[in-house]
Amino acid sequence: MTGRWTVLSIARPGSKPSQTLPGLLQGSTRSLAPGIISYTVTQPVDRETTLARADEDLLVLPQSVYHRYPRFVVFDMDSTLIQQECIDLLASYAGVEDKVSDITRRAMNGELDFTASLAARVALLKGLPETVFQQVRERITFSPGARALCRALSRMGVRMAVISGGFVPLAAYVQKELGIHDMHSNTLDIDPATRTLTGETSGIVVNAERKRELLLQIQKEIGCDIAQVVAVGDGANDLPMLNTAGIGIAIHAKEKVQREAPCRIRFGDLATILHLFDLDADQIEELTRE
Repeated sequence: MTGRWTVLSIARPGSKPSQTLPGLLQGSTRSLAPGIISYTVTQPVDRETTLARADEDLLVLPQSVYHRYPRFVVFDMDSTLIQQECIDLLASYAGVEDKVSDITRRAMNGELDFTASLAARVALLKGLPETVFQQVRERITFSPGARALCRALSRMGVRMAVISGGFVPLAAYVQKELGIHDMHSNTLDIDPATRTLTGETSGIVVNAERKRELLLQIQKEIGCDIAQVVAVGDGANDLPMLNTAGIGIAIHAKEKVQREAPCRIRFGDLATILHLFDLDADQIEELTRE
C-alpha cells in the first residue's frame, strides 16, 4: 500500500469528468481517451461520492503495480459478454419466456435464491429438443467491446475464463468465439431416447459461491497475486467473485450490484476496462487491432 489511490473517471457522453477530487495530487491528471481521465489522490474517494455521480463513473483502486499487470480475468456471460440472457432465449422456444424472464430478473437483482430459481426455470424447459441450442446460438449478440477486450487480453498474455450460471453448449460457443481459455457452466440433462431436455441439470450448479470458488481455484493454479485477478459481471450472483478479485467490476449492472461491487462502469463498453491498466487510447488501439 502506497498511501495513494488511482481514480479512473469515465464521463457520460456529452458530460465533463471531475475537475477536482479530495487529495488530488498536483500534476497527476492524465487523459487516457476522450471523457476518460486517470487521477492520483492521497485519500480514497468514499463510496457515497462515487455512487452520487449521476454523469460520471469513478473507479477507485489503491495504487499497486499488480493492478497494472493483470494475470487472470473472469467474466460472467449473460448480459456481460453477450447482450442476452440465454435461459430467456431458450424459454421463448418453450412458450414460457415471460414467466422465465421475470424469474431471471428477480434472481439477478438478488430477490431470489439463484440455485432454486435456476431449478424452477430449467423445469419449464422440459421437452425442448437439444437442437434448440443451435437456434439460440444464432440469436446471440456479443456486447460492445467484448471481442476487442478479449483480443487485447490475449495479446497481453492474460488468462481468461467465462464462469456462467447459464449452460455449457452456449458458454462453449462464447468461449470459442472470444478465444477464452477456461469455461465453467451448468449442464442441462438430455433424455438419450428422445434427445430432449429433461427439465433438470446435473453436476455442481454454478451459483454465486461456485463462481467465487472457481475464481480462487484458477488463481491458485496460475500462482498469481489476487490483486492481479479481475472479475466482471452484472448480476447479484456475481457479487461474491467481484468482491474477491483484486479488481471487481459491475458492468452495466443491476442496481444492487452497482451499489455493492467495488467498481462500476455505466458509461463505456467492455474495452473501457483496459484503461484500468493505465493504457491510453493509442495503446488500446494497437492491442485491439484485427
